[in-house]
Amino acid sequence: MQKRQHARGPWLAAFLSLAVVLTCAIATGANAGKNQSQGPCASIDRFQLEKQMNSRASQILAACGRAPGKSSAPEKSSFSALDRLTPSSPDVYGGPDKNLISGGPETFPNVTQSEVQAWANGNTVMAAYNDSTGRNASPVCIAGGSRSTDGGTTWANIHPFCAAPGGRGNFGDPAIVYDAMHSVWVAVFLASGGSPNCGTQGIGVWRSTDNGATWTVGNCAHVNSQDDRESMWVDNAPASPFYGRIYVTWNDFNVGGGALYSTYSTDGGVTWSAPVQVLASFRRDVQVTTDPDGDVFIAAMDEGGGGLAGPRTNYVYPRRTAAPRGRGSRWGRRS
Repeated sequence: MQKRQHARGPWLAAFLSLAVVLTCAIATGANAGKNQSQGPCASIDRFQLEKQMNSRASQILAACGRAPGKSSAPEKSSFSALDRLTPSSPDVYGGPDKNLISGGPETFPNVTQSEVQAWANGNTVMAAYNDSTGRNASPVCIAGGSRSTDGGTTWANIHPFCAAPGGRGNFGDPAIVYDAMHSVWVAVFLASGGSPNCGTQGIGVWRSTDNGATWTVGNCAHVNSQDDRESMWVDNAPASPFYGRIYVTWNDFNVGGGALYSTYSTDGGVTWSAPVQVLASFRRDVQVTTDPDGDVFIAAMDEGGGGLAGPRTNYVYPRRTAAPRGRGSRWGRRS
């Protein structure tokens, strides 16, 4: 009996320790489930944040434990021609690379610069991009800007899109053009709050009238809470009946799981038309462009459910804006 009593002590202690661990684990799981159903986490499925490409959606997914899992990347040669470049032939893609961002190394983990968009006006080249160095700023500003006045040979990191008057936040997703008719540079980013207030995730506008040297906060191209993946183009063809018109397209995840929309400006990005729905369901906005006749084309992608497994189908939505009155009033589709 004494041996059995002595043997029971360690066994009972181990049992109680296991019970405590299980109780803590169950409580942790319950709290995690509770967090998933409340606050920003509850918006993940409602607004399909896993399909959105902006930094705000990524932060919510990471905070809620829903960041995409790591997977083995496919071989580069299976989808890219970049592996065919050699050190002896850099001119295939325009010559040696140039560093747009000067001023020393960033501090980990805010080291991401991505999604660069560039446009040229003569020897002046402007580049807008995501820059995570401002992710902890108040208001948040995940936007960078660099300028070259010698055709891209040298660059100055001017960062004109942060510390906006009125406290407007900037979530990145850049697009930038030069409107030749109105002699103005126009950039758009996903924006929140401030003055003018673009909502919690609308499309904010920044403008420059001195060839990109300084920038001011403009009106909103769209006021909303779930805009994503905008693109922009300007009709700079002098013979076009819509010379000087700036177009912006985007996905609105408040509608149809990411409906495709468009708007335009005829005064250098000061005011914007009422948004027009191009497609009521989700197809990824890729890029809007025009031809010399003033016709507009939106490239979009059916991602087949997302990820690496789904098939991809590309679509083009043309609008014959130069057609006679009564014709070409609706967006078409070509696959």
